[in-house]
This record gives sequence, C-alpha cells and structure tokens, in this order.
Amino acid sequence: MLFFYGSNEDALIEQNRLVWLSSLGVNAVCFDYRGYGFSDGQIGAAAIRDDALRMFDAVKATVAPAGSSVMVYGWSVGTQLALHVAANRPVSGVILQAPPASADATDKASRTADVPSIVRWAVALKSDADVRSIYQGAVEAKAVSAPLLIIEGKRDTTVPPAQAQAVFDASPSTEKRIVFVDGADHNTLKFREPPASSEVVAFLAGK
Repeated sequence: MLFFYGSNEDALIEQNRLVWLSSLGVNAVCFDYRGYGFSDGQIGAAAIRDDALRMFDAVKATVAPAGSSVMVYGWSVGTQLALHVAANRPVSGVILQAPPASADATDKASRTADVPSIVRWAVALKSDADVRSIYQGAVEAKAVSAPLLIIEGKRDTTVPPAQAQAVFDASPSTEKRIVFVDGADHNTLKFREPPASSEVVAFLAGK
C-alpha cells in the first residue's frame, strides 16, 4: 500500500498510521514529497502529482512482490494524489480520508471556516494556481473504478462531508463505500478506532 499524507506533514508524523497498517498485514510505503521531510527539491503542488505516479511505479517495480497488487491510501490533500494515481495506474483499491472535491469547494470551505462571518461578505478567497491544480478530487474520481472506501468526519469543516460525498458519487466503482464518523472533525478522526478502523480492516480483507 502506498500512503499519501496531508499538508504540513511528513512520513515521520504518520509513522503511527504506517505501523498500524503494517500490523494489518499490509506492506505500507510512504515517500516524503519534494521539499518535505527527508526529500530535497523545491516544493510544488503541481510537481508532486507527477511525483505520485513515479512513487507508484517505483513501489510496483521494487517493493511489491512479483505479481502482487498495490493499493493507495490518501489523507486530506494526500487523497488528491491517491486519486491521481488510481486514475492513471492499475491499483487494486483506494482508501480516502477526508477527500476534497475541487479547488473551488476547498476555497469555499476555507472562507467559511477561517473568515469571521461579520466580514465574510467582503472577503474572497482563491488559492494560488499551483495549489488549485492539485485539487481535482471529483474529476479524478470519474476515472477510478477500483474498489473504493471513503472515511469522513461528520463535523469536518475543513473538508465538509458534502465534498467527500461528491468524490464518492463521481466514482464509477461498483465496489465502493462511504462512512461518516460521528463527532469527528478534520483532525480528530481516530483512524485506528472503530468505526474507521473496522472499515479499513474489512476493506483490506476483501482484497
């Protein structure tokens, strides 16, 4: 399984998740994006979309046993990379936690969550073009027919549940499930506890 983390993170921050996935019998692999963690290079949102494909190809060629399949798992902005890979490579399954649907939807959610309501009418937020290029969740999902599991917090204001639903609806997969976790927001969803953990375990068992 190739894991893609969220913004302002690195592989070390996600080590607990990677260890947990490994305990489920998965060979969990995570690369640092260019300019993050152990990777050098210039940070660039658009560039890491291409890097994601190279990461998958490297895992398929050098890490995965001959004849085995590779799944992708993305969290927050990492879901956009997981979807990009799944739309362009033969993955065996896709797990997404809090997937943004589009750049416009992300900008709208940021405006609602971060700008005080009293001045919201006078403020227009639009992310940089390079950043916007990575937020194509619902578009990429149209080309994802692999088994799909989406996990979303019901109280998420960073990536509201409607965005996860839009990504789910866009996928033509015949084996897909979306789970909304009560009481969880963007950063408090406990992925190693039920119902999220049990859904991941069940999903992996079906692969």
